[in-house]
Amino acid sequence: MLEGGGRPPREARVRTVAIDAVALMPDGRARARVETEAAGFRFADLLLFVDDGGRWLIDDALPLGRDPL
Repeated sequence: MLEGGGRPPREARVRTVAIDAVALMPDGRARARVETEAAGFRFADLLLFVDDGGRWLIDDALPLGRDPL
């Protein structure tokens, strides 16, 4: 949370663009390819999630690429 409770400036925000290739892995974790936009770039990452009692938390991340917008 920002000081004073305000939102971060638009240029500092991360926007989720797409989530795909979602799959449950044999070890119980889930994976998904996630695209985001921030600071004039589009990022693609493969995220691994672990179930923490009903909440899926990011366990690991593999950067797949970065392209300018």
